[in-house]
Amino acid sequence: MAVTKETVTKALLTGVGAGYLQKVKTEALSSSGLTYEEKVFEVYAIDKIAFKGQTKNKTVYLSNVKARDIVKYSSVEMTVDIGWFPDGFLEEVSGMVKLANGAYVQGDSPKYKQFRWAFPVTDEDGQEIIYNFPVCQIENPDFNAETETDEKKENITQVTIKAYPVSSEKRKSVFSKIDLRETTKYDREKLLTLGFYNAETLKACLKDSGTPDDTVVPEA
Repeated sequence: MAVTKETVTKALLTGVGAGYLQKVKTEALSSSGLTYEEKVFEVYAIDKIAFKGQTKNKTVYLSNVKARDIVKYSSVEMTVDIGWFPDGFLEEVSGMVKLANGAYVQGDSPKYKQFRWAFPVTDEDGQEIIYNFPVCQIENPDFNAETETDEKKENITQVTIKAYPVSSEKRKSVFSKIDLRETTKYDREKLLTLGFYNAETLKACLKDSGTPDDTVVPEA
């Protein structure tokens, strides 16, 4: 068998752009399926993001030999350092009750509200990889502040965002990503403002709906 060799070089990832937030209107298991409110918040406030998949694993042995690993990808836990959220957004999705404009109370039985979260990661050439998390929650956000001195220092909020599967989908997508360095068929703004988590929602993000992407892999 002939062996081929390919030398691979790529631009390094160097930054993260604005975050896109959109409240869930109807949840995935409702009669309407997963839908979002019309308003999308574009927030130029991200300092840094890190996330890790949460999995449940079981190794199966048969006839004294390891047969396979059974893996369930249950969620993503994401740490986000961010300068600010839209007015009232963090309070609402974390279950606080609004009393008046700017006034909220934290009750003892908060009801978390779901939202969509997306952001682009940029490389040294200005190209982007877009990440989309269709169903997210923020639970019990922490708060930290420190005294102001002669040298002013910004207080950056750190929150934990949890992303969950789209439960109505066969693949139960937890998050999706698209590398715009590998395709030019999709509209950046649509990817960020509409989001995508399956072939159908990805198709809605095409630049030209009359020119399909022939690389789409059919769902098994």
